[in-house]
Amino acid sequence: MPKNKTANSDKREKIVRVSLQLFARHGYDSTTIRMIAEESGISLGLLYNYFQGKEAVLKVIVDSSVADIKKSLKFPDEFSRPEKKFEYLVEQIFESVHKNLAFYKVFFAIRMQPAVQKFLSKELSSLNSLMLNILENMLAELGISNHKHEAQLLHACIDGCSNHYVLHSRTYPVEEMKKAILKRYKI
Repeated sequence: MPKNKTANSDKREKIVRVSLQLFARHGYDSTTIRMIAEESGISLGLLYNYFQGKEAVLKVIVDSSVADIKKSLKFPDEFSRPEKKFEYLVEQIFESVHKNLAFYKVFFAIRMQPAVQKFLSKELSSLNSLMLNILENMLAELGISNHKHEAQLLHACIDGCSNHYVLHSRTYPVEEMKKAILKRYKI
């Protein structure tokens, strides 16, 4: 990669990284594009060479994080038994939240905002559909009756546990919650 392209890519990545930290620390609405430029060590005008505004930065953050989430939800080939796949899935979901606390802090805060829902509706809907589909299929494989409704309940449970973990990551009993989820489905 030519030196200029590498420098541009590095600056763009730094802007995204700084923006995520600022959104997590101050909230999406309270973070200004000027704050992002200052914290990134670049001029406001230069920042606009990389992004049209903070919506564009947020979209890159969400797109990248959703792609990472989707990768983490793929099952290794060695898991042929549904019980092992389910155990792996629950572990991966909470591991993803743990590794990406800043993203989830922003995600849980913004996903209910009408303006954000509007410009990220496709991404939010895609992630929700993916999770429900995986959970429905997994519960069907486990032989759970009424697996569609049970998947919605499980999705809400995981979502709530994840939200509380983000809010109280030092004290939240995440291991106990994982065990309770597995116990509910006799795993």
